[in-house]
Amino acid sequence: MHIWAPKRPAATRVRVLHVIPSLDPESGGPARSVPAGCAALARAGAETSLYAFVRTGASTTLDGRDWPFTTRLFRPLPFTNQVPTLDFITEFRRAIHRADLVHLYSVWNPLVSLCAFLCRQKKVPYVLSPRGMLQSGALARRRLLKRVIFNAWDHRTIRGASACHFLTEGEAADSRTLCSSTPSIVVPSGVEEDEVARADANRFFDRHPDLRARPIMLFMGRLHEVKRLDLQLAALISLKDRFPDLAWVLAGNDDGAWDGISRAAEAAGMAGRVKWIGFEGGPGRFDALAAARVFVLTSRHEAHSMAMNEALACGVPVVLADTVRFDALQKHGAGLSVPAEPGAIATAIAGILSDARKAQQMGDAGRALASSELTWTRFAERMMLAYQAVLTRKPLPTAGI
Repeated sequence: MHIWAPKRPAATRVRVLHVIPSLDPESGGPARSVPAGCAALARAGAETSLYAFVRTGASTTLDGRDWPFTTRLFRPLPFTNQVPTLDFITEFRRAIHRADLVHLYSVWNPLVSLCAFLCRQKKVPYVLSPRGMLQSGALARRRLLKRVIFNAWDHRTIRGASACHFLTEGEAADSRTLCSSTPSIVVPSGVEEDEVARADANRFFDRHPDLRARPIMLFMGRLHEVKRLDLQLAALISLKDRFPDLAWVLAGNDDGAWDGISRAAEAAGMAGRVKWIGFEGGPGRFDALAAARVFVLTSRHEAHSMAMNEALACGVPVVLADTVRFDALQKHGAGLSVPAEPGAIATAIAGILSDARKAQQMGDAGRALASSELTWTRFAERMMLAYQAVLTRKPLPTAGI
């Protein structure tokens, strides 16, 4: 694999162009974490630009804030969500002449594939952040289509990158099948510390008075089959007698899973224990975390959940299915990683709910982990070292948690 030589001395201010397919607030963690990361890099001294697609009339995670980087939002080809137009191609060609480095987010995407091709054509180095799209669980979905795309062009997208950026050691290990020949760097995302400081459980209970004084197990994310919400419902059912007031709160946009979950909950006589509150953005999501007694994540695969990071920063004990692959959780004593089956998940939740001292220790450990490793300042420091290594053709620094 060829790592491009720098276009100018690395001692000058590095110019980085970031490209992400979508900034739709309801599309998942990358739509929030990428702008936050760009802001951190700009504050650290990088000349930062962000390009993205947006549908006509749609909102973005950029709305309502004064960001310290330049942005360009483009319309996709008509009747598509993320297929580039000729206008985008023309502008991107101009932009990469002004950039030292391009940072691309996602894989199996026409925008990312095209941008990677143009970077290779113009000999501009690029960093690729797959964001979970190269993990075994993701590869298993639409396997045949992804094999065709990989053989046709995305093997060049991946192998032509100067570095693959992963969010955790677990994501990196689970992505080796298709990127073993590409240098990699592990740099976790951060947390908006000012939002954590303003979190208020009382505001959440004012909006949801029926939940006041009830222990809450919280799921936060897309309601999608990949999140294995059936495991959480089964755990809730097994805990119904021991914790008769326990409520399962789901915060996120419905991506096809709610109907099945709600029908199953009603059939089990648990409808009164399950509450879907919809997508929570901004302060509302942190208020929900402040109100939770335990945060539960049971995904088939997960690059690095922003909601989990935020739960740790808010001092909420975390229960993960081991398929999530975040080894730092138990290493730092901030929660429990257990087999992806209802009994183990229920046992872990029960241990936290029944032992206030243990829960407090986990919450304190989570805050410590977040403040030391999951800040945007720390992210920017690590990523800037990676960018400089790419531009000076040096080995990538060792990082990760």
